Amino acid sequence: MDNVKLTELIRLLCSREIKVPDNLVEQQWHGVMHRSNILRSILRRRNVRIGAAAIATGIVFLAGALMFFSRQQGQLLPAEDIEFYALHTAPASETDFTGNTRLRVKESEEIEVSATRANFDYSSGSIVSDADTIARGASSAPGQYNQLIVPCGKHASLKLNDGTVIHVNSHSRVVYPADFRVGNREIFLEGEAYFDVAHDANRPLTVHTSRCKVCVLGTAFNVCAYPSAKSDDIALARGSVRVEQHNSRRTLSPGQLVSAGENSLSDVANVDISQYTCWMNNYLICNNKQLDEIFDRLHYIYGVDFVTPDGLQNIKISGKLDLRESLVDVLDILNYSIPLNFTLKGNTVNVTRRNV
Repeated sequence: MDNVKLTELIRLLCSREIKVPDNLVEQQWHGVMHRSNILRSILRRRNVRIGAAAIATGIVFLAGALMFFSRQQGQLLPAEDIEFYALHTAPASETDFTGNTRLRVKESEEIEVSATRANFDYSSGSIVSDADTIARGASSAPGQYNQLIVPCGKHASLKLNDGTVIHVNSHSRVVYPADFRVGNREIFLEGEAYFDVAHDANRPLTVHTSRCKVCVLGTAFNVCAYPSAKSDDIALARGSVRVEQHNSRRTLSPGQLVSAGENSLSDVANVDISQYTCWMNNYLICNNKQLDEIFDRLHYIYGVDFVTPDGLQNIKISGKLDLRESLVDVLDILNYSIPLNFTLKGNTVNVTRRNV
C-alpha cells in the first residue's frame, strides 16, 4: 500500500462517526499489539527484513480491520499458512483465557466445555467430547483449521485423527488442521502442551511457536511457549526431535532440553524431564527455580497478576506445589517457605518482603 492510499484509508476511517467505548478501544489495541509482536517474531525467524514503516502500515491495517470487521468475516491473512492464520485469530485480550474451554471448529462456530479437564477426540472422523458427539465429520479442505483455547485453571486433551494426542495446559492455544489425515501435519502452539506424536514416516509433524519450530516423526515431548516467557523450552521424553530457529538446529535425545530465545537456541542440556511434564498431574516442581518464573506459572494457572518489588524476582526456591489447591493455599505455602507476604486484592497479588 503506497502513502497516498494509506493516507486516504486513514482519512476515511477518521471521517466515520463511530462511538466506541474506551474499554473496547483498549482491548482492541492490546490485540493489535499482540498480533504485531507475533508477526515480528514470525518474520524474524523466517529471516524476512521488515521496516518500521511496513510494521506501522500493518498495525494501521489490522486496527482498521478489527474496528470494522468481525473475526468471522473473511480472512486477513492467507489461511494456508498456519502461522499467519494463528496470528489473525490471536486472542485480543486476557479475557479470552477466562471462562470455559473453547473449541473453534469454524471461524464463526465455537463449542464450549465447562469441565476442568476437557477431552476432544477426532479419531472416529467426528469430534467427540466425553462420549458426546459435538461435531460430525471433518473438513479436508486446504487451509481449514480448528482451534482449541484452554483458559486459566483448565486442562484439555486432544486426540487427532492420525492418532497423535496433545495434552494442553492452562492459558494455552492450539491451532491445527481440521483433518489431520491429509496434507501437512502442522500445529501452532501458544502456551504449553505435551505432544505424543503418532509415527508417520511420510508426513513429519511440525510444531510452530512464535520463536521456533519443532520437527518430529513420532515421539513424545513437552513445549512451553508462553508469550511472556524469556524463551520457549522444548523437553524430550521419548524418541527424537529437531528444533530449528533461523539457520540454527538442535537435535534432542530423551531427557534433554533446548531453549529458544528471541534470536538464538541454547546448547542442549540434560534435565529431569518430570520437572517439565509434572503440570499434567497438577504439580509444579521447583528445583532452584526463580521466583518470577513461579509467579508466571501461577499467573497462567490462576489468572492473577503478581506485583513484586525490584530485587525479589531473582529469589530461588525448591520444592513442589500442588496446583489442585486454591490460590490462597498455594500462597500460604510460599509464605511459609520464604520471607515474603502476599496480599490478594481482586486479580492482583502484591508481594512484599517480610521482616524476620
